[in-house]
Amino acid sequence: LTGRNLSIKLASVFGADYINYLEATKKWQRGEMSNFYYLMILNTLAGRTFNDLTQYPIFPWVIADYTSDELDLSNPSNFRDLSKPMGAQTPQRAAQFKERYEALQSLDDEESPAFHYGTHYSSAMIVASFLIRLEPFVQSYLLLQGGKFDHADRLFYSIEKAWNSASRENTTDVRELIPEFYFLPEFLTNLNKYEFGKLQDGTEISDVELPKWAHGDPKIFIEKNREALESPYVSEHLHEWIDLIFGFKQLGQEAVDALNVFNYLSYHGAIDLDKIDNEIERRSITGIIHNFGQTPLQVFNKPHPIKDVTSLVRLKYEKIKKAPTLIYQTKFHSPIHYLQFKTHSDNSGDAFWRGYPKLFLNGDSEIKQGTSKGSIVINRKSYERLHDDDITVLAKVNDDILITASSNGLIHIWHHNVIIKTINEQLEFETQLRAHLYEIVDLKVSPEYNLLL
Repeated sequence: LTGRNLSIKLASVFGADYINYLEATKKWQRGEMSNFYYLMILNTLAGRTFNDLTQYPIFPWVIADYTSDELDLSNPSNFRDLSKPMGAQTPQRAAQFKERYEALQSLDDEESPAFHYGTHYSSAMIVASFLIRLEPFVQSYLLLQGGKFDHADRLFYSIEKAWNSASRENTTDVRELIPEFYFLPEFLTNLNKYEFGKLQDGTEISDVELPKWAHGDPKIFIEKNREALESPYVSEHLHEWIDLIFGFKQLGQEAVDALNVFNYLSYHGAIDLDKIDNEIERRSITGIIHNFGQTPLQVFNKPHPIKDVTSLVRLKYEKIKKAPTLIYQTKFHSPIHYLQFKTHSDNSGDAFWRGYPKLFLNGDSEIKQGTSKGSIVINRKSYERLHDDDITVLAKVNDDILITASSNGLIHIWHHNVIIKTINEQLEFETQLRAHLYEIVDLKVSPEYNLLL
């Protein structure tokens, strides 16, 4: 069993909340799984597959800034509101769709329930239009379009135009993205030199127009998009989008309140085609379902848990203005999680070190592992129990910051604060990074690029 059939089978055995029987959600919560990989798992469990354009995997828009010269992922305003569907990204747009729903609801037509959107966020045409520059998708597009390309202005030719259309300008466009936006730069380039025609202003369409911050390079665009998907902001809010697409806000009053209701034929089980005797009517409804788009199977019937981002989130180090950003990147996954330091005001006990003289973390300082578990020696002075397990790696960032890592996968950041040399010095525990589960075997620091790998 694969795709939708597998999902239906699992749901029949465990109920709609069968995902709780798996470890995927817990691993994602603990930061052991990237956002990208977790979304792929949810798509599979919801019946989505790369083998069917009508049920292609669904990924969210996450970036909302396509005009700046440089993309600032530390600014929350540069991200899309993941708690709302694409039809509610602006108040004016949300009001329009709410008014439409209320108007249809007033008709009280049991055979055609009210909905917010006359189009879907995922359909065969949406997928084919995004991938129109690649085979075999261009052939699928031509098949759906009657053998010829649509008018150039209606093709996918600009990232910014596509975002503006789906988020604010076009009431018939509420499309989300496909996974390729996060791993495949080739779909943005007209490698096959197809002739798509010209825009009304005479511009010939070829490669997809990229935002300024991509600097004309599809690889940079994909890298930034993936970086945004794995960013702390998205990690903190992704569960809200999951509630809309795969969760409890997909159906019922929760969907109505969230402005997230689509044509009833897009939902699984809305109509039993086997009970329709009229062949023409059955084909007609089947065509509507395939062309309009299909809502994924509901995976969660309760609010999706929030990701525990304490080991992955961006923690701002406030004491040293030039402190580097830490980047955690596993050997097996490409997503990068940005980490910065955050000071702690409640350090106490063994984690807080005071009064040790001559601890200058400069080129003349000798820093090495101690003889006892979890200890280090700096300039012949021993510091005990920095870790509960053996310290496996030491690294210096600059004259003030020392990094220790242990056999249980924990990374500790220490700040050497000098107020008056030899009189009032502090080796302060700053934060603990918990992204790894196994022994840290190496740490590489690049002050030039502000990186810890």
